[in-house]
Amino acid sequence: MPDALPLVTIVTPSFNQAAFLRETIESVLAQDYPRVEYLVMDGGSTDGSVEIIRAYASRLTYWQSERDAGQADAINKGWQRGRGEIVSYLNSDDTLHPAAVRLSVEALSKNPDAGFSYGACAWMDEHSKRTGVIEAKNFTLADLLLQNRFAQPGVFVRRAALERVGMLDVSMHYLMDYDLWLRLALYYPAARVPEIIANFRLHDDSKTASRYKFFLDDNLRLLDKAFADPAFPLELKPMRTRAENYAFVLTALHCYSLGRREDGRELMTRFFETQSEPLAYPQDLVALFANHLVHIAPLRQTRNDSSQEWLDAILNDLPAPAQSMRALRSQILAQANLSWGFAAHKQGNRSNARKFMLRALQYHPAHARNRGVWSVLVKA
Repeated sequence: MPDALPLVTIVTPSFNQAAFLRETIESVLAQDYPRVEYLVMDGGSTDGSVEIIRAYASRLTYWQSERDAGQADAINKGWQRGRGEIVSYLNSDDTLHPAAVRLSVEALSKNPDAGFSYGACAWMDEHSKRTGVIEAKNFTLADLLLQNRFAQPGVFVRRAALERVGMLDVSMHYLMDYDLWLRLALYYPAARVPEIIANFRLHDDSKTASRYKFFLDDNLRLLDKAFADPAFPLELKPMRTRAENYAFVLTALHCYSLGRREDGRELMTRFFETQSEPLAYPQDLVALFANHLVHIAPLRQTRNDSSQEWLDAILNDLPAPAQSMRALRSQILAQANLSWGFAAHKQGNRSNARKFMLRALQYHPAHARNRGVWSVLVKA
C-alpha cells in the first residue's frame, strides 16, 4: 500500500542554471516511487529559471525564489520545510534515474541500522552525454577520511540520522556534502546501491575550483571537526597527517586539471614545504595521481593521449623537497594504464585492453606479477 511507504523529500537548490534546470526537475517528477515530495529553492535567479520553475508549480510540493545565504542554506530550509522520513538534494544541473528513489528506499529498508544510502552515478557533460561512471564501492571510515567516496546525487539520508548529526554546515563553501557524509559515517553504517541511479554533470559553469582555497579550507576544517568529534575512533587518530596530505594533493590536482597551473603549483609547493611527512605515503601519491589521470583529467578535456604531458607539467613544477616524486612517474603511468586496460576489457574492447596493459608493463614491469593483467592479455 503506497501510504505505508516512507515519504521522501528531495530539494533542488537553484541559482541561474536555466540551461539544465528543466531536465533536473523532470528527472525527479519521473520517479517510479509513489511517495516523493519535491521542493525547489531558488536563490533569486535572473536567467529565466523562475519561469521554468513556475511551469511545474502544480507538480511541486513547494518552491520559492528569493535570496538566501548560499547552497547549504537553501537545502537546509527545504529539508526543514519537508516532511519526509528520508531526505536528499539534487543540484539544478544533475539528474536522477527513474528508479533512484525506489532503489535507495529499498536499500535503507533492508539495512535498518543504516543512516544513509549511496549509489553509483554517471558523469555527464553539458549535452547530457555520459562520460564516465562513479562506482558505489564499499568503504571504511578510514577511506572516507582520506577523500569523499560518494557521488552526492546518489545519497539519501534518514531524517532521524540528520537530526542527530546536524544539517549542512552553511559556513562551508563547497564541501558541505562531504562534511555531512563524514559526520553521518561516524555514527551510522551506510547502505550501498550498486546500480547507477543519478547523473553528475561537469560543465564550464561548474568549474568552481577556480576558488580552490575554499576547497582546501573546507577540507581541512571538516577534518578538524571529524577528529574532534566524541565518536571519532581513537585508533584512527594517527591518520590526521595522511588525511591532510590528501586534501592538499587532491585540490592541487583539480587545479591542474582545470588548466590553473599557477594555482596548482602554489598548492603543491605549500604542501611539500609545509606539511609534515609529505612523502611518508608514496603509494598514496601514486594512487591519487593515477586516479586523477583516469577519472578527472579526461573529463576536463585532457585526453588519455596527453596524460604524460599533464603529469610531466605537475612533476616539473614540484619544489626541491619533492624531487624524489619524479621517481614515481612510471608507477603513476602504469597504474593509470592498468585502469584504462581493465575498463576497456570490461567494455569488450580487446585491442585497447591489450594496448593499455602492455603499456602498463612497459612503465612498471612489476605488474607482470598481476594475474589480472595476464588474464586480460590472454583474452585480448
